[in-house]
Amino acid sequence: YTLSLHDALPIWRRNLKHLSPALRAITLVSNLTLQQSRMQLPDLPNQLDHSRLQGQSPYVINAGWYMQNDSATLQASLLYNVFGPRVFAIGSAFYASTAELPFHSLDALGSWRFTKRCTAQFGVQNLLNEQVRMVLDINRDGHFNTSDALVKRYRPGTCVTAGIRVQLSH
Repeated sequence: YTLSLHDALPIWRRNLKHLSPALRAITLVSNLTLQQSRMQLPDLPNQLDHSRLQGQSPYVINAGWYMQNDSATLQASLLYNVFGPRVFAIGSAFYASTAELPFHSLDALGSWRFTKRCTAQFGVQNLLNEQVRMVLDINRDGHFNTSDALVKRYRPGTCVTAGIRVQLSH
């Protein structure tokens, strides 16, 4: 088995106070990972001779917007993530490989400390509620996209949370 990591770009982080003092509470972050793998499979009858690693995406992009006021009583963030097509099941000579197509997600989080010991929190996960799509690589080119046969799709749903956190001791 061989794994080759081609590029991994570090996190980029930038506070916006240089644009205006009013923006000092806002920070932007992002990172990009580019990766490629090639797995040599055992020489078995009706088995493919190589494949990408199962579950590995050729790219992952993360980005975030963070806001925190000077007194830290108010905090908010908006987080974005997308990953590239990833192998779900490695195929054989008789059955093509299955993959999950790119999935975009957006999460929002916020909190407000209204007393020294009490904080209200709110969160929404998967605001976009995009479809998860699984495809079969019918042309067996190893590239998974919307022209491949759709075998499954579903929406994972959006999750909303809210609560109050009380700190009982220091």
